[in-house]
Amino acid sequence: MIKTEALDKGLAPEEIINIVRSKPVYVMPYEVNQYVYMITGGRALKVVVTDIGVGSIQLNGSWYSWEEMEAKGGIYEAEFDALTAIAQMGS
Repeated sequence: MIKTEALDKGLAPEEIINIVRSKPVYVMPYEVNQYVYMITGGRALKVVVTDIGVGSIQLNGSWYSWEEMEAKGGIYEAEFDALTAIAQMGS
């Protein structure tokens, strides 16, 4: 059975290189249970990341594709960044 395991400092560099070469490693921009700001309807809405997938993200229990979130205006860690993005979209 194959299961998900967290990478840690205990892995040898050769093991990490082999894992990366076999392509099962993904960099996720956010963490589960992290608060972020999504742009929707021209407003910055504070939501919690409830799950992350390779092609999508779950915010407050609703799944969104990365492309869908990009089309809406994006997801930001800080409210200031979200508000700045909204201001830039309007100009």
